[in-house]
Amino acid sequence: MTDTVAVYTSLLGGNLQGTEALRAAQQMLSLVMDNIPIAIFWKDLESRYLGCNKVFAALAGLEPEEMIGKTDLDMPWGSLDADHFRDWDRRVMDSGQPKFEILEIIHRRDGTALQIETNKVPLLDAGGRVIGLLGTSEDVTAKLRAEEERRQSFEILDERVKLRTAELSRANSTLRREVDERVRLQAEERQLRSYAEAMRETAAAISSSLDFDEILEEVLVGAERLLSHDLGAVVLIESGVPELVHYRARFGYGPASTADGDSLDLNILQRLGTEALLPSAIEVGSAAPTCGLWRDAQSVIAAPMKIGDHNIGYLLVESATAGLFDSSHIDRLSTVADQAAAAISNARLFTQTAQLAAVDERQRLARDLHDSVSQTLWTASLLASSLSQRKPEDEALAEDIESVRNLTSGAVAEMRTLLLELRPQALEESHLDDLLSHLIEGFESRRRVDVHADIEHIADCPLDVKEAFYRIAQEAFNNISRHAGATSVTACLSQQNGKLRLEIADDGCGFEASRPGGLGTAIMNERADDVGAQLTIDSTTGQGTTLTVIARLERLAP
Repeated sequence: MTDTVAVYTSLLGGNLQGTEALRAAQQMLSLVMDNIPIAIFWKDLESRYLGCNKVFAALAGLEPEEMIGKTDLDMPWGSLDADHFRDWDRRVMDSGQPKFEILEIIHRRDGTALQIETNKVPLLDAGGRVIGLLGTSEDVTAKLRAEEERRQSFEILDERVKLRTAELSRANSTLRREVDERVRLQAEERQLRSYAEAMRETAAAISSSLDFDEILEEVLVGAERLLSHDLGAVVLIESGVPELVHYRARFGYGPASTADGDSLDLNILQRLGTEALLPSAIEVGSAAPTCGLWRDAQSVIAAPMKIGDHNIGYLLVESATAGLFDSSHIDRLSTVADQAAAAISNARLFTQTAQLAAVDERQRLARDLHDSVSQTLWTASLLASSLSQRKPEDEALAEDIESVRNLTSGAVAEMRTLLLELRPQALEESHLDDLLSHLIEGFESRRRVDVHADIEHIADCPLDVKEAFYRIAQEAFNNISRHAGATSVTACLSQQNGKLRLEIADDGCGFEASRPGGLGTAIMNERADDVGAQLTIDSTTGQGTTLTVIARLERLAP
């Protein structure tokens, strides 16, 4: 050991030169290689061994010097494993890339087989060319055997755990069934209590109001309390035609805007079955994408709302989930539908009673005004006209008398219009030209504006058209009175060339025809559309406004 240290010290200190230095370096390299616990070898381009350490030579049963110049064919493993080793040598030297953790088997002279893990890296000269390879091998037979034994132990342990788990599962099955049964009974009890409470709240909410819209909302809220769904709707039968009057939809379900119900499909009532078969339910598959009020529905149920034998409509719910509803849901919905029918019927009766009371009160007011105020105004108007015709010498007095005559005449016209509003049958009984004349007289008395009227007598005019023309003219005179600042107005009503024509023009301030119309303009357009008439409004800023309504007589014939 002391000699080795001395040689190594001399070599590092530069005291050895030439052959001595080379021999010393070789001795040191052999010493290091032989003391490394893993097998090391190196080969040339022909896979001939150029050297190895004692650990590798022991695998072949040779001394390190005996390995030089030999190939794997000359080794104990040559007949079985040589091609495998040479193939890996060629891959490393051809690619110039190292290969690590190559799991291999070598057979020794005594016939035993070892599992080794080999790493091979290319050897390069100063120019970067591959001149051979360097390899290391480690016997991993014991390690792999230990891993296999550990794996088998884990498998045995896992199997025992499974067996024990199965035993515990069987032991707990009876207890679990008892617990599940108890939970089921408790859940049913809670559900029944919840159902009864929801029914009580629904009945109380529905019966607490006589407002029609509030009742419809509470009916759908009550349906939500009793069964889960995506959309609930109330469909009422009006003149034999189903009409959607109210609905509630879960957020994100159905069309973006269905306020008017145009996107909803009431034909679902036909697919659910006849009235005699309702309440009923349908389940819809992918072959029929449109099944409910909204096309996303996959489950729909409906229940009729009946008063005695009279069916007033349906309560309908639907869901995007297939198979959601069963017979219990139909029973719940039918209960809400029965309550809804009674509440809706009561609200309708209340509304009708209120309307009748309002009509009676309007009739009473109309009679009182006609018998008292209207007669007084008429008398005052006659006296004012009589005084005006005497033409007193005092000009100031004459002007005052004329003002009184104008005021009383206007008041009489306004009273006539008010009586028409209070007594709808008077509107039905009056001719269109008389109605327009009343409007013009009232307008002249309020605004002190001369109206040049050319009103033709219209004998036969359907009620809806007469009312539409009257309301459009009423709105037009109101707009002129409020906004136009006109000094002259022309009103013409004529019937010619198969058409009924109304034109009202003023010389007021006008407006930009391109700007959107207000609420009054929209209402006038709706009234004209309702009777198939054509409404045009021509206006220019500073040049007045002309309104024209035209309707074809053949479309108006009764």
